[in-house]
Amino acid sequence: MTLNNALNQLESEVSGKATGPVSSTDKVIVRFSGNSGSLIQDSNVTVDNSGNVTTPGGVTATGTVVAGGLTSANKATVAGDIAVMGTVKGYRLRADGSNLNFEGTGTGLIVFNWSGTNFN
Repeated sequence: MTLNNALNQLESEVSGKATGPVSSTDKVIVRFSGNSGSLIQDSNVTVDNSGNVTTPGGVTATGTVVAGGLTSANKATVAGDIAVMGTVKGYRLRADGSNLNFEGTGTGLIVFNWSGTNFN
């Protein structure tokens, strides 16, 4: 089989498998439209050339999420435990019924008690 024949065969195998608009938006993640499994469209989620993901909506995850350098421009809502681990210290906020428990481990650990209604 020649290279040209192989390319023609490959093109016929993938032709029509996914269809969508004639143009695309640079750096936008493609998503399926409907449930046909072959119609695609742009999403509102972008990935820049450095690998940074931007979404104008929320992010929902089930299971374990590992994030290095997590930043929230507004509020972050977490259902479950929050663990912050460094190379020397570790902290965990854990919901226990109506209580919120703070656990910490490591050398030089400093814990402040706070009582109030607002954080600055």
